[in-house]
Amino acid sequence: MLGGRVAPFAHHLGMGFTGYTLTYTHQAYWAATVGTELAQSVPLIGGLIANFLRGGPTIGPGTLTRLFALHTVILPTFMAIFIFIHVFIMRLHGVAEHAAAIVEEMVRGVSRPESETSGKEG
Repeated sequence: MLGGRVAPFAHHLGMGFTGYTLTYTHQAYWAATVGTELAQSVPLIGGLIANFLRGGPTIGPGTLTRLFALHTVILPTFMAIFIFIHVFIMRLHGVAEHAAAIVEEMVRGVSRPESETSGKEG
């Protein structure tokens, strides 16, 4: 259940970050610096993530190329795959009713008058 909320949030953050840095202005340079430094602070794999995003040890033209590829190819592809999987699972299992609607139907079924239920059998 948590993955259904975290994955879209992470995707939107990724699209926002990569799209913001594509202008490659002075402001975008510092945004990329802050973003890659933030990624570097992740325990154990932070250095690898930061080097991957930067395209090396420092921010340069390789960074723009990588962020452009992330923004236009990789992140939209992952989102399309997740949407396809979601639709497939929804078609396979069907849509679950809301819990309140199920309880309401159970209450209505229990509280029906006797004349309503016995008149349909004859």
